[in-house]
Amino acid sequence: MSKITVSSLFFLVLIRFSLYGLDQSVKFQLAYSPIVTSNQKTKICFNDSMSLVLKVKAASNLDCIRRCMQATNNNLRGINFRKPEKTCTCVPKVNIIYTVTAILTAGCQAFVTHDCPPKFEYVVENHRCYYLQPNTNTWNNSRTLCNNLLNSHPVVINDTVEMTAIQSYLNTKNFSFAWSAMYRTNISGISELLWGPYPGQNYPVSISYLCSYCPRTFSDGYCMEFFSGYYGLYDFPCLDSDNVLCEIDIKW
Repeated sequence: MSKITVSSLFFLVLIRFSLYGLDQSVKFQLAYSPIVTSNQKTKICFNDSMSLVLKVKAASNLDCIRRCMQATNNNLRGINFRKPEKTCTCVPKVNIIYTVTAILTAGCQAFVTHDCPPKFEYVVENHRCYYLQPNTNTWNNSRTLCNNLLNSHPVVINDTVEMTAIQSYLNTKNFSFAWSAMYRTNISGISELLWGPYPGQNYPVSISYLCSYCPRTFSDGYCMEFFSGYYGLYDFPCLDSDNVLCEIDIKW
């Protein structure tokens, strides 16, 4: 059982609750998307017709969050609330691409919980936190740039859902190439794809998303990056100078 209390400050809503005897808090804030309007932070609401949502009646946005926390057993990603109708939509935490809209019918107001810092952009469609570095650098220097920025790292793609979110996000940006954390080794004729988000931290790639004609041969290494207008990753010389997509691993 959980006991929930609610407080609000401007557009922030702080939910404090006790779960199994432990005091916890979750911050909700107005929901925006950097994707629905190209390269512009836009206020959104979740699509009420998604099959995963739950619908309840609520007196206010605070009451909506409280009821949705209870309805989802505290597994809540966000809510829609329409004051004139007193309707409340609960959006649970799941690994999908949430469909959202900038058409805020009937005074729709959406709140979402995340800990993405202001320097980065929160992608509400897949609960990710990205920043496209405007300066161009080699793969190694780009990784350092990310690591020095709030301990972020070049983006690591966990699954096809995130790949779809990344492509949608990058399609709103003005860029040609952007490094990821993936690179290819070639030791004694044996080639392996690795993620290298931080120096000394390397692990195998399970899904590569490489282009159909990759890998190619370069004398100064293989590093993987996004190519504007195309789906997937492409191998380029690691000494090329390009943008990098930095990512912060936020709480689920």
